[in-house]
Amino acid sequence: MEKTLGKYKLSFYDSKIIQCKDLISHDDYVNIIKPYEIKIDELRKSKKRVHQEEADSLKRELKSYFGDNWFTDKSPLFYAIKSGVIRTNPWQGDKMQCIIYETI
Repeated sequence: MEKTLGKYKLSFYDSKIIQCKDLISHDDYVNIIKPYEIKIDELRKSKKRVHQEEADSLKRELKSYFGDNWFTDKSPLFYAIKSGVIRTNPWQGDKMQCIIYETI
């Protein structure tokens, strides 16, 4: 039961690196992923093996729904799909030319 809205490839003009990412809704991030991440972090702080295994299980469950690498529909990557420019904070590069396109 995958919850992605689309699959995209991203490349920067000054790099030969191509990244594959899944698009997810910001609401899913806030309401599903963030609570999972908080629970996983709490479990990881424990030294008990059973808690580590539970954290691993939750992480696998999240991956099955949202994939490994994703971005939300309210992120700089999402807005760059049409503009071809990722706008970030100055300490993150400010503006970067890119190509983002949907794959099958």
